[in-house]
Amino acid sequence: MENTAPQTLSEWLLEQIEEFLTINDMDNDGNQFGWYVMHDKDLVTRLRDGKDVSVRIMEASLSFMQNPVTVIPRGNRKGETRLLPLKPLVIKRRSIP
Repeated sequence: MENTAPQTLSEWLLEQIEEFLTINDMDNDGNQFGWYVMHDKDLVTRLRDGKDVSVRIMEASLSFMQNPVTVIPRGNRKGETRLLPLKPLVIKRRSIP
């Protein structure tokens, strides 16, 4: 049996984020996720490019995904906002090869 477990914490975190994006039908590029978590639209892109993340970013990402949240996007020019109910993610344990 082939071991398909992620090799790094960054890969494991990206796997969790991808699952969160899928179950919440969020943008596939991850811009919204990065903005809601750290006000950083390039967070998911950097993870997909194999970059490392700090413990602070990892903790913020995991906390955001695990807690039932309602995000209030900035809205439009008329001052209207909409609520975006998000489903929490059950974090999968990381397998250590």
